[in-house]
Amino acid sequence: MQSFRDMVPPSAKLPNPDPFHRAQGQLNLGDILFSGTRAFQLIMQTDGNLVLYGIDDSSLPADITKGTYTGVIWASGTPGLGANSCKMQDDGNLVIYKGSTAIWESATNGNSGAFLRCQDDGNLVVYEKGGAALWASNTNAGSRGGESGGGVITHGGGGHGGGGGRK
Repeated sequence: MQSFRDMVPPSAKLPNPDPFHRAQGQLNLGDILFSGTRAFQLIMQTDGNLVLYGIDDSSLPADITKGTYTGVIWASGTPGLGANSCKMQDDGNLVIYKGSTAIWESATNGNSGAFLRCQDDGNLVVYEKGGAALWASNTNAGSRGGESGGGVITHGGGGHGGGGGRK
């Protein structure tokens, strides 16, 4: 299991070491993408479901990295379908795969350089390289900290039902 900040396409040129610890290309089973303040986490669960959780404020420890995430905010709806990875493709499409077969997508292809961000407002967003939102989970749970670079997104972006994506 690895934890990351954003997920960028495999062709993205990143510094070494990357100070933001971005996932390059994909999340495997058990990998986690955190919001900037770690108030939210996106995990590629071992059941194949990609799920966004909020931290449980009632049991918030002094060290937020040891917090528990119990509130499901959004899910891809792919448990039990055999998914084994989530990829941010070079064409800008966020795709969940079972082997080489796509079983869910954000339908944001045609946007080279797009990246995925888990924001501190509880919204999961695919941004184009220029900063415009292409797809969003539409799960604004309210600001949970002072994350820079990630605004509140309240529209669906890609026109595919906002948070729904395509199965």
